[in-house]
Amino acid sequence: MQKTSSRHAGISRTSEGRIRTLRCRINIIPIKSLLLAMSFLINANVEKFYSNDDIYPAMKRITRHMQALKETANAFYNNEEADPNAFYNELKLGVTSYVNFFYGVSRKSRDTYLETLHADASISGRHAEMNMLSAPVIMANAGRKKSEAISAMLSEVYSKPLKFCHSSGKAAMQIEFFKKSIAVKAMPEEAFGKLSAALERLEETIKAINNYSLEPINAEKEKSEFFERIIKLDNASGFGVANFIEDRLMPYEIPNRKIMRR
Repeated sequence: MQKTSSRHAGISRTSEGRIRTLRCRINIIPIKSLLLAMSFLINANVEKFYSNDDIYPAMKRITRHMQALKETANAFYNNEEADPNAFYNELKLGVTSYVNFFYGVSRKSRDTYLETLHADASISGRHAEMNMLSAPVIMANAGRKKSEAISAMLSEVYSKPLKFCHSSGKAAMQIEFFKKSIAVKAMPEEAFGKLSAALERLEETIKAINNYSLEPINAEKEKSEFFERIIKLDNASGFGVANFIEDRLMPYEIPNRKIMRR
């Protein structure tokens, strides 16, 4: 990891500092998603599910990658930036070890695992094709190539920060539209147009990731440029998009703006 001088204890309010903090924090999102899936697998009743499979070497690799991911997440939490290619490769190694596990066990073991997922009410209600817990199992059972499953899972994980930004931007826009509709706040159409353009660019970046045509360095650049745009837009028009994203990412760290003077 490449360390910076800024630490979590003093979140910078300069534009440059906010961009770095926002970028570091959204990069924790894919790590958390992958760690949750790995943890569920590790904590499963392995003797029941995989008694006829030699799973322990694969479990050991997953555990090793979990530790590396935790260290990277902690570094991001302290605003220590990572080399984009190194971060991408770390996610890829984690995804690969996770997918390899399911492709290395028997069909019976995978079916037993899926039955357990379906029995869990907190999991069964989610879309199976987008669920980190079930997607590699379903793809393995369907006879899809392991390399295809790894690519699909990695694309899903790696695009999560940008999807978070996109959903947050759309939600913030809806809030501003509502304020305008009830005459709480007058907002120029130009501001809405600029935010729409920024969100459309994010959509194109997400598509590029899904098509495996975006380099990690460019992905990080797109994140920085998005945050730069919305911070400038907030400062110029009174939009609160950057504030909204900060509140979603760091709900207990940013002062309550409702009681702060603007």
